[in-house]
Amino acid sequence: MKLRLSFIAAALAVTTLACQPLQETPPLAHDDGPQKVQFPDIKAIAARSVTPAGALHQLVRKSSVSYSPDAGEYSDSVRTQFLYNEAGQIAGYQNFSFGQVVTSETQQQQIERMSAYGVLYEYKNNRPYRIYSKWYDSMVKPYRDLYSLTQFVYENESTTKPKFRREYNLSATGETTPTAEYELVYDQMGNLIESKDVKQYGIHQRYTYQNGNVIKNETVDPKPTTIPTTRYEYEYDRQINPTRNLFWNGNYDYTEFTANANNVIQKRLISGSPPVRPYITDYTLDYDSRGRIVSRSIVMNTGSGQWFYRYGK
Repeated sequence: MKLRLSFIAAALAVTTLACQPLQETPPLAHDDGPQKVQFPDIKAIAARSVTPAGALHQLVRKSSVSYSPDAGEYSDSVRTQFLYNEAGQIAGYQNFSFGQVVTSETQQQQIERMSAYGVLYEYKNNRPYRIYSKWYDSMVKPYRDLYSLTQFVYENESTTKPKFRREYNLSATGETTPTAEYELVYDQMGNLIESKDVKQYGIHQRYTYQNGNVIKNETVDPKPTTIPTTRYEYEYDRQINPTRNLFWNGNYDYTEFTANANNVIQKRLISGSPPVRPYITDYTLDYDSRGRIVSRSIVMNTGSGQWFYRYGK
């Protein structure tokens, strides 16, 4: 259950613009009140997208969960379609989710509706600049569209890693309202080692690396609290991770898919004060004749999950 919700939350959150903003807009000043941006045309970007040969084209997740011993099994699937710009850079992704929820829509109607949503990336000076996200609130009918914006801020024109990540709510007409700002700290190798809320409201994320992989991710509350630090520890295979740098948003995506040179084969959750016995998740990975991961699976006491990797030809 936790795995399914985490993946869906991370997956349905965003739409990405690649290096062709519809118009040049100045950087948003975080405390100067709402300013206006133009949301990119998701369908047009998706229509132009061509997956480079060998790049990841789709990531399909299928899961089944039983909420209780007496309940039936719930199954669903999410197809993540990666988008690329004319330069072959990652431009974002869209998610197409299908479950057992009763709906009057045909599958084709669902696909058409979901094609209007996604995560888009924008580049500026050949560096990640903005993330545009559009999704919908499924708890209300008719569905209500929701938008958000993330902007990366750099110290100067020569740096390749952003110093701050700024988060905004976005209206349907493009007005922005600041919601959070995070300072990003790196080690000498350029690895992100800490993401911390500038105003000390939200939790901090700390990362420890080995051989290009996050081996430890700690969630720390900066405020005086009795809530203990939560720590994840990871082990990896030796094959190339095809999802590296494809997701620009979210801590779950970062530690599970984006940050690492290789693929996670075990995750250990350690929490409590003192720490309790770790909760261990093992993944089974399959590869093709070229050594590329083609499937990743997990079996839990509450259900199962599978990921299938499809590449550009």
